[in-house]
Amino acid sequence: MNIGRDLTLVNIPPFFDGMDYCQWKVMMTAFLISQDDGRKWIMVEEGWKHPIKPMNEGFAVLMHKPKSKWDDIEKGDFRMNTKAVNSLFSALSEKERRKIITCPTAKNVWDILATTYEGNTKVKAHKLQSLFLEFEEMSMREYR
Repeated sequence: MNIGRDLTLVNIPPFFDGMDYCQWKVMMTAFLISQDDGRKWIMVEEGWKHPIKPMNEGFAVLMHKPKSKWDDIEKGDFRMNTKAVNSLFSALSEKERRKIITCPTAKNVWDILATTYEGNTKVKAHKLQSLFLEFEEMSMREYR
């Protein structure tokens, strides 16, 4: 079955091929929230961090905790991040996937796509200012 832009299924993420990012973002957000009681979306919003532990008792130096020492919550968070990353990978065309293939967390994937298609805060502010100026020019032409 060829899943494209016109067909979405409950357990298959909406497809993104670089076109109409705003619509895909809304649909993908809803998809992730609907999965695993919203925990996938939490991984996108808040990100996942490798569990850490003190290097030695009484020292402030921290190190990554070995997987064998993770508690159930840490294992669950890791698993949920992995599922969220997999959902995002599955939603993207090969061209889009190349942009984020090395991202370790769902938040990294989401942030890179957002920056690519929406820009950072400076770009957004510039776009807003340009639209405002364009609106003013149109308004002035109407009153002439």
